[in-house]
Amino acid sequence: MIRFSANSFRNLANLDIPLHNKNNVFWGGNGQGKTNLLEGIHFLTTLRSFRGRSHQGIINYDKKRAQLELEFNNLTGPHKVNIVTERGGKTVFYDDKLVGKSSYVSRNFLPVVISGEAIFFFKNFPIYKRSFFDRYMCFAYDDYLTEYKDYTRITKQKNLTLRNKRTKLDFDLWNKQLSKKVALISKWRGEFVESINKRIKEEAQEFFKEGENLKLIYKPSIAVDYKKDTAQVEKEIMGFLAKNADKERKRERVLYGSHLDNYQLSFYKGEQLSDFSVGQYKVAFCVLQFSVTKQLMDEGEGEVFFLLDDMFSDLDQQTQNKLLKKIENSPQQKFITSNTKEQVRLGKEARFFEIDKGEIVST
Repeated sequence: MIRFSANSFRNLANLDIPLHNKNNVFWGGNGQGKTNLLEGIHFLTTLRSFRGRSHQGIINYDKKRAQLELEFNNLTGPHKVNIVTERGGKTVFYDDKLVGKSSYVSRNFLPVVISGEAIFFFKNFPIYKRSFFDRYMCFAYDDYLTEYKDYTRITKQKNLTLRNKRTKLDFDLWNKQLSKKVALISKWRGEFVESINKRIKEEAQEFFKEGENLKLIYKPSIAVDYKKDTAQVEKEIMGFLAKNADKERKRERVLYGSHLDNYQLSFYKGEQLSDFSVGQYKVAFCVLQFSVTKQLMDEGEGEVFFLLDDMFSDLDQQTQNKLLKKIENSPQQKFITSNTKEQVRLGKEARFFEIDKGEIVST
């Protein structure tokens, strides 16, 4: 990414910023627009906010529309994304051509967000964790998005069958189709978590004491051993759904399936499961993100970049220094916020921007 522009996006009035190809640091007081700037970059590369709010909230309160623009280079040459958001929705232009599919934009980028909000949502909400991993899974497995959309369609049809109290034959038909999709999605998710755990073990050594370990646990709502023969897994899922059919008929909705899976990031001291401190969970989340990034980069998937918002609070100086070293040695482009310029010591390969009341006041 080489240039970012924003107009009336939250409190960003009229910005036009040349970007460093490695480290970009935005510093200033609280409420001045640092996080808004990172959110704008995320919005341009995914067409959605990492804050999970409606599009209307991003428009400056006294304006009719917000505009964002990003210039970037990839293997096919220079490109530009422009998004105009109005009260009724957004319009997206890719190389000055109106596009209707988000894939025109999102297929070019894979943002990795480390922020207080991201950590809070990941820790407390299974739906956020599923979304978190699903995005990475779309890059790791070519057919993941197609298969998951198909799973969602089948789940909706089964919900209609339950609400309309249709015959057992209809119910069994949808269960059979769901079993195939759940078996495949569980296999992919289980394999992905297994590969990430190998990375986590390596990454955690830099930040945790000897004998302290992190582990990512995949918790499917229908517990199956995805390593078994596919036909056997499908049969077990069918049996589980048949056994719990009365519960679903009584509630008139689907109670089990991939849309209810969960993940858990766990901390061990030796073999003993232990509680995280606030700082430890933040570091653990960073380790998870570094691990996923390494996995996808090794597979050559997507243009990965980091959005690091207020990542140094709640951490002691030694841990801050380790994270800074990790950031400095990472080849990905990074966008970092900080309350002070001195807090982020990244040497010459960085560009610093002071932001005040939504404007860049010094570089």
